[in-house]
Amino acid sequence: MVHIETVQPRRFLPGATSRGQTEGPKPGFTKEQYRMLAALYVYASARAGLWLIPAQHNTVDAGIPDAHDDPQNFELKHFANELEKLVGKPR
Repeated sequence: MVHIETVQPRRFLPGATSRGQTEGPKPGFTKEQYRMLAALYVYASARAGLWLIPAQHNTVDAGIPDAHDDPQNFELKHFANELEKLVGKPR
């Protein structure tokens, strides 16, 4: 397992009363962040000797009360586009 945390500023939702009621920026991440995440994924997979399975807190923690909701506004397509630039399209 490789764990990567990204920094994402948050704003409180209108009427929010707790830190769990925040929203991330839109778009959620920059092109440079997607490029770096893709490069880290390729590097970590190469070190492991097999393609790792990417997962996010918001997916892994789905259905758990008061669980992580990050990353917000992550566009898997942007990550995949950066990944394709590094390793090409799947055959």
